[in-house]
Amino acid sequence: MANPLAFISFDLEHDENERAQFCDQLANSPTRFSVDDWSARLGTAGSDREKAVQGRIGRCDLMIVLIGKKMGSSSNVATEIQLAKKSNVPFLGVLIGGADESSDLPVGLAANRAVPLDWSRIASAVDQLMGEGKHHKFI
Repeated sequence: MANPLAFISFDLEHDENERAQFCDQLANSPTRFSVDDWSARLGTAGSDREKAVQGRIGRCDLMIVLIGKKMGSSSNVATEIQLAKKSNVPFLGVLIGGADESSDLPVGLAANRAVPLDWSRIASAVDQLMGEGKHHKFI
């Protein structure tokens, strides 16, 4: 089976450097997964933009939400979480850039779905996500 493909959702205004560092460190993950390093910074507006982002998210196996210190103010991340839910794409949050358990989470992301930037914990979460959402097999 090919490596799972992850959509990376992050605060476009504040967390670009942390996103780049996260992507540079992917080789540290015990569970291999690929990133199509997309962001919601698209030139289109309104529903066309949402449709394009939903298509990108829908092609992925999972979504990783990078949670920085100023995440509570990010509208693009809340929209991407909503689109992942609509596409039945499972997702998790990863605390970055000094964010911790007391940091504001984006709308739609439960606290029990956020893990610190620890590659073994991220790998365990990715493994779990591969049995959820559109990957869930009914027996």
